[in-house]
Amino acid sequence: LKAMLKKAKDSTKEVKRKAHEDLKDAIKEAKGRKRQKTPGNKHDAKWHTRYEELKAYKDKHGHCNVDKNDADCKDLWQWCQTQRTNYSNLVKGQETSMTSERLKLLNALRFQWVRNKTPALKWEER
Repeated sequence: LKAMLKKAKDSTKEVKRKAHEDLKDAIKEAKGRKRQKTPGNKHDAKWHTRYEELKAYKDKHGHCNVDKNDADCKDLWQWCQTQRTNYSNLVKGQETSMTSERLKLLNALRFQWVRNKTPALKWEER
């Protein structure tokens, strides 16, 4: 049983390492593309404003999964969806405004790049 668990753990580490290497390669390729969107000062400032809002949301709720149905967070939810789209485009090698700096900042918040289709249950509902 211990050997099986160790093998599974090593396999998971290998998958994560490979995904990380693939992402690094995608970022390098995106930087080399002429068609990549280049964030300007105005857009950078707006991006960082939303990023700070997301940090505050995480501090309050303990996660970065902004609720689509929360009227106070509609704009932040849409921004998060845009980040997921930009990440997906980056991985696919398509035009994107996602930079390695932005990627690192969002990863530091443990941003969930792929959302579950079913909403998480509140603690009281479990």
